[in-house]
Amino acid sequence: MSEMLDSIAPELWLIAAGFLLLASVVGFAAGRRTGSGATQIKELTGALDDARAEADGARSELDRYRGSVADHFADTSEKLRDLTLQYRSVYDHLAAGAEELCPEGFQQLEGGLAAALPESLLEDALETDGPSADAAEESIEDLEASLAEASDSTESAEPEKPL
Repeated sequence: MSEMLDSIAPELWLIAAGFLLLASVVGFAAGRRTGSGATQIKELTGALDDARAEADGARSELDRYRGSVADHFADTSEKLRDLTLQYRSVYDHLAAGAEELCPEGFQQLEGGLAAALPESLLEDALETDGPSADAAEESIEDLEASLAEASDSTESAEPEKPL
């Protein structure tokens, strides 16, 4: 038998070793593709793809929500600005009416309308005297007297409560 092995040329040994190596590589690759590990890898790859798709969907939903919140607050800011301008308009209307209709009382509003008006308007309002200012002052005095009488009559009309 030893003679038989010696008679085979070394080139044939190399060819046989090459075939053996090639067959083992092909067998190893086939085993990896069809083995239980391959099935598990396919399942895990599919689960990973599903998780990525779900994460992308959640990310796009979050972006949509953030945009909606930003739009809401921008709209709210605009509405508050409009409301502030409307309040300012009402305030200006009341200040002009107070300046025109009762300049004496206008001066007595500490920290109120007088504080918000420029000095020139305030001086013009204080210099104006006329029947409307006198009538306004008398009306205020009459109202104060009526309120005092009404409060006195309600106090005396209430029955005393026993202790």
